[in-house]
Amino acid sequence: MIRTGEEYRAGLRDGREIWIEGERLLDVTTHPAFKPVVDSKARMYDMAHEGPSAEVMRFRDGDEFYSTLLRPPTEKDHWHEKWRAIDLYLKDIR
Repeated sequence: MIRTGEEYRAGLRDGREIWIEGERLLDVTTHPAFKPVVDSKARMYDMAHEGPSAEVMRFRDGDEFYSTLLRPPTEKDHWHEKWRAIDLYLKDIR
Protein backbone atom coordinates (compact mmCIF):
# COMPACT_ATOMS: atom_id res chain seq x y z
CA MET A 1 0.00 0.00 0.00
CA ILE A 2 1.24 3.48 -0.81
CA ARG A 3 0.91 6.02 1.93
CA THR A 4 -0.10 9.60 1.31
CA GLY A 5 2.15 12.61 1.71
CA GLU A 6 0.57 13.39 5.07
CA GLU A 7 1.10 9.81 6.25
CA TYR A 8 4.76 10.16 5.26
CA ARG A 9 5.05 13.38 7.29
CA ALA A 10 3.32 11.73 10.25
CA GLY A 11 5.84 8.90 10.06
CA LEU A 12 8.65 11.43 10.49
CA ARG A 13 6.98 12.84 13.61
CA ASP A 14 7.72 9.76 15.66
CA GLY A 15 9.84 11.28 18.41
CA ARG A 16 13.16 10.63 16.70
CA GLU A 17 16.06 12.80 17.83
CA ILE A 18 17.35 15.09 15.12
CA TRP A 19 19.95 17.70 16.00
CA ILE A 20 21.22 20.52 13.82
CA GLU A 21 23.85 23.00 14.97
CA GLY A 22 23.33 22.03 18.61
CA GLU A 23 19.56 22.44 18.49
CA ARG A 24 17.14 19.53 18.79
CA LEU A 25 14.42 19.72 16.18
CA LEU A 26 10.93 19.14 17.47
CA ASP A 27 9.45 18.58 14.01
CA VAL A 28 11.76 17.75 11.14
CA THR A 29 8.88 18.27 8.67
CA THR A 30 8.65 22.01 9.40
CA HIS A 31 12.29 22.96 9.97
CA PRO A 32 13.65 25.13 7.12
CA ALA A 33 16.65 22.81 6.63
CA PHE A 34 14.45 19.78 5.90
CA LYS A 35 11.01 21.04 4.87
CA PRO A 36 11.75 21.35 1.12
CA VAL A 37 13.02 17.77 0.96
CA VAL A 38 10.15 16.43 3.07
CA ASP A 39 7.61 18.30 0.92
CA SER A 40 9.15 16.92 -2.28
CA LYS A 41 9.06 13.35 -1.04
CA ALA A 42 5.50 13.79 0.27
CA ARG A 43 4.52 14.99 -3.20
CA MET A 44 5.88 11.76 -4.67
CA TYR A 45 3.50 9.79 -2.46
CA ASP A 46 0.53 12.07 -3.21
CA MET A 47 1.03 11.75 -6.95
CA ALA A 48 0.52 7.99 -6.67
CA HIS A 49 -3.04 8.71 -5.45
CA GLU A 50 -4.02 11.36 -8.00
CA GLY A 51 -5.94 10.61 -11.20
CA PRO A 52 -3.66 10.86 -14.24
CA SER A 53 -0.36 10.62 -12.39
CA ALA A 54 -1.40 7.51 -10.41
CA GLU A 55 -1.13 5.33 -13.51
CA VAL A 56 2.55 6.22 -13.90
CA MET A 57 3.51 6.60 -10.25
CA ARG A 58 2.28 3.22 -9.00
CA PHE A 59 2.11 -0.41 -10.02
CA ARG A 60 -0.09 -3.27 -8.91
CA ASP A 61 1.26 -6.43 -7.33
CA GLY A 62 -1.63 -8.73 -6.52
CA ASP A 63 -4.30 -6.71 -4.72
CA GLU A 64 -1.97 -3.90 -3.62
CA PHE A 65 -0.45 -0.83 -5.27
CA TYR A 66 3.17 0.19 -4.69
CA SER A 67 5.32 3.15 -5.73
CA THR A 68 7.00 2.82 -9.11
CA LEU A 69 9.85 5.01 -7.86
CA LEU A 70 10.56 2.69 -4.92
CA ARG A 71 10.31 -0.53 -6.93
CA PRO A 72 13.55 -2.48 -7.23
CA PRO A 73 13.89 -3.09 -10.98
CA THR A 74 14.05 -6.78 -11.79
CA GLU A 75 13.10 -6.51 -15.47
CA LYS A 76 14.06 -4.15 -18.28
CA ASP A 77 10.51 -2.73 -18.42
CA HIS A 78 10.79 -1.69 -14.78
CA TRP A 79 13.58 0.73 -15.74
CA HIS A 80 11.38 2.33 -18.40
CA GLU A 81 8.52 2.65 -15.89
CA LYS A 82 10.88 4.32 -13.42
CA TRP A 83 12.13 6.77 -16.05
CA ARG A 84 8.57 7.77 -16.92
CA ALA A 85 7.72 8.21 -13.23
CA ILE A 86 10.86 10.24 -12.52
CA ASP A 87 10.18 12.47 -15.52
CA LEU A 88 6.60 13.11 -14.40
CA TYR A 89 7.68 13.71 -10.79
CA LEU A 90 10.45 16.17 -11.71
CA LYS A 91 8.16 18.12 -14.01
CA ASP A 92 5.64 18.36 -11.19
CA ILE A 93 7.98 19.58 -8.45
CA ARG A 94 9.91 22.19 -10.44
